[in-house]
Order: sequence, then C-alpha cells, then structure tokens
Amino acid sequence: MLGIITDGVEFNGNFAAFLSLINIGVITAGSVFNLGSSTFGLINIDSNIITLNAGTSLMSGLTASGNIQANGLGTIVNTRISGAGTPLVNITSDDDRWSFLLNDEIRDTRTDGMLALETNVTETVIAIMDTPVKVNSGSTWTDEGSSRFTSDTTGRSTYSGPKDVRLPITISSTSVMASGGAKDISLYVAINGAIVAKSGAHFSVSTAPERATLTWQYTFSPGDYVELWVENNSDTTNIIVTDSVLRVN
Repeated sequence: MLGIITDGVEFNGNFAAFLSLINIGVITAGSVFNLGSSTFGLINIDSNIITLNAGTSLMSGLTASGNIQANGLGTIVNTRISGAGTPLVNITSDDDRWSFLLNDEIRDTRTDGMLALETNVTETVIAIMDTPVKVNSGSTWTDEGSSRFTSDTTGRSTYSGPKDVRLPITISSTSVMASGGAKDISLYVAINGAIVAKSGAHFSVSTAPERATLTWQYTFSPGDYVELWVENNSDTTNIIVTDSVLRVN
C-alpha cells in the first residue's frame, strides 16, 4: 500500500492463510484490514508504517479470536503506528490465538495467569492425614488479569493458548488451622489434578497465620491447569487458606 488509503482490505469468507508484508500508507476511513466475520488458519502481517486518522483502525474483527480457526494463529509484528485512530477493534493482545510483538500502540502479547484469594474463611476439610486435597475457598478466587489463561472462582487457572509453552509458577499463601494447636501442614502446586511433590512447602501452623511460597515450572499444553492443594501432616484438623496469589508467568 502506498500513499493515501480510503478503506483498506475487506474480507468475506474462510481462508487458509493471509500474508501481508511491508505496507506504507495513511487511512482516512474504515480499517486497513477489516476481517469482518471471516476466518483464517494463519494471518501474518509484518513491517508496516501506518498513519491512522481519527475514527480508523489498523485491524477490526471478532472478539475472543473469532477470526482465527482452531489451531490457527494470527500475528502482527514490527508495525509503526501513528495518528488519532484506534489500532485494534474487538481484537486484543490477550486473545488466545493472536500474537503481537514490537508494534507501536499495541501491547506485546505475554502469556500469563493471575488469581487472588482474599480473607477466605472457608475450611478445607481434611478427611485423611497426609492426603493432599484442593484448597476450598468458597469459590472466592478472582482473576487479576490473565492472557491465554482462563480462571475460575475455585482457584483453577487453565492454559488456553494455541501451542505448548514453558512457564514459571508461583503461589504465595497464608494458612491457619481451623482449631487447636500447632500442626504440620504442606502446600503443593497441583497440575491437572495431581500434586507436584517436589513443589511442596512443609511448615508448622496454628490458629496464628503463617505464610509460605511455592515455586515450580511446567510445560503447559492447551487445556492444562494449575491449582493450590494442601494436606495436614499431623492429624485431620481442617485448614483455612485465608489469602493467596497464584501466578503463572
């Protein structure tokens, strides 16, 4: 594209791939790339210099990666953007099947998940000593900002990106015993419903709170999930995890 552009490329249909390299121009109306409701197995847009006048955009399309077919990927890289327009309409850097890197005015895509638990009073029931169970939060975990991860209120963060990715895991938690004196407990990173034994933090806690931090690293495939589990190593007294931050980054 050279010179002045009034509207750009509008798509209609389903495509295996769309590649665009080295575009230079000014757009005065519409979008440079209007994906509409079309779908693509691959989009690769690289090395643009685009001026967006007010009311225009670099790309418009569907929310939640709706323009990218299952197992597909859309990328925009190395694009210089200026002007009063909006770079993206409905599409974001956090969408599962989009990846953005080195573009002006568009945040780079970063795969991460963040969950937080605050002032929880729900007891995690311990039926058997030395047997880990998922922390019971009364469904009060909140998503504090995730990209290519989806979270639920029970404390599960699930990878939803398009390909395998290796990421560090950190979980920092405060625990108290529901009753009685000091007990030995253990916290664990759990992946796909199974604890990672070597991630365990083993410590003593009473009705006074104690804090512990877990660290691990894992290669996530789409659909893999991470949670916080706990066990009582002394008896079957219930445990309360009052506060926690679970981060995959």
